[in-house]
Amino acid sequence: MKKKRSKKRKLLDILIITSTTLVLGEFAIRIFVTLPPVYYDEKIACYRYDEELGWFPRESSKSVYSGAVDSDVISNSDGFRDVEHNPSSNKPGLAYFGDSFVWGYDVKQDKRLTEVASKMMPDWNIYNFGVSGYGTDQEYLLLQKFFPKYLPKIVVLVVHSNDDADNAANIRYNYRKPYYELIDGNLNLKGQPVGTSFNFQAHEYPNLFKSHLFQGMVMAYNKITKPKLIEGPIITNELINEFSNYVSSHGSNLLVVYTYEEEEKDKNYLSSHEIEYICLPTKLKFPAYGQHWTEAGHERVGAEILGQLYRLGWIKDEDLDKG
Repeated sequence: MKKKRSKKRKLLDILIITSTTLVLGEFAIRIFVTLPPVYYDEKIACYRYDEELGWFPRESSKSVYSGAVDSDVISNSDGFRDVEHNPSSNKPGLAYFGDSFVWGYDVKQDKRLTEVASKMMPDWNIYNFGVSGYGTDQEYLLLQKFFPKYLPKIVVLVVHSNDDADNAANIRYNYRKPYYELIDGNLNLKGQPVGTSFNFQAHEYPNLFKSHLFQGMVMAYNKITKPKLIEGPIITNELINEFSNYVSSHGSNLLVVYTYEEEEKDKNYLSSHEIEYICLPTKLKFPAYGQHWTEAGHERVGAEILGQLYRLGWIKDEDLDKG
C-alpha cells in the first residue's frame, strides 16, 4: 500500500515540478527575452512551405492580401494566381515568369499584365507563373517543374532589380530558399530540401505559438538547424542564360523583361548570348513597399511586351484581337 502511494506521490511531484518549471519559464521569457515578431505577409496569407522551392502558393485557394490595397488572390489547382488551364488544348501558350510584379502585388487579379495579354490574344493560353519573393533561381526551378506540362511557345521572364540579391542568398525576407553556386562556370543547386521558416511554423501552430516558452524552444531549434547565411556573387546573368538554354532546347522563345534600365554590362552579356530582352521602366507604380506597378502600369507594360513580341515576329497580326 505504501509503495503504491509512493509511486503516486512521485508522479505528482514530477507533475508539480514540470508544471512549475513551465510556468516560470513562460514568465521568464516574457520578461527577459525579446522574441522576433511573426510577420503577416503575402507568403503567410497565400503561400505554404515547400521543401523544393522554399515557399509556394497554396493550391485551389482563395484569400485576400492587404498591401497598399486589398487584393483578391484566387489560385488554380497548380497553385498559381491564375485561371484553370487545359494542357491538352491546341491553343499556343505564352507563359510569364517572375516575382511579385508578375504575381500582381497590390492589384486586382483581373488587372494584371497577363490579363492584358489574354484580352488581346484570345486564341492563346496565357499562363501566369508569378510567385511573390522569388529570385531567378527559384523561377528557373519553377520553369523546369511546369514547362513540360504546358509547353508554352513563348516564355517571358520578368527581372527586377532585387533579383541579384535574391539569387545570391539562401535566406530572403526571413524565409529559407534553395540557391545556386557557380563552380568552374557551372551552376550547382544547393540547399534542398529547404528547411521550414519561423513564419511558416507560427502559421502552422498558431495556438502553440501563443506561448512564449514554445516560441523560445522553436527559436532555439531553428538556431541549431539554421544554415549559415550565404551571400554569394551575383549570378543573375548565368541563371538567365540557363533559363534561355532550357526554353530554346524545347523549341520555344524567351524574352527577358527588365522592370528598370539595366546596366550596359548585363545588356552586353545577354546580347552576346543572343538572348532577346527589353527594358520597361515606368513611373506607373505605387510609392509604397516594393514600388509595384499600378493597374495602369500593368496595362502599359503588358501592352509593350506584346509589342516587342510582335516586332520579333513571335506573334502575328492574326494572333491579336483588333477589337
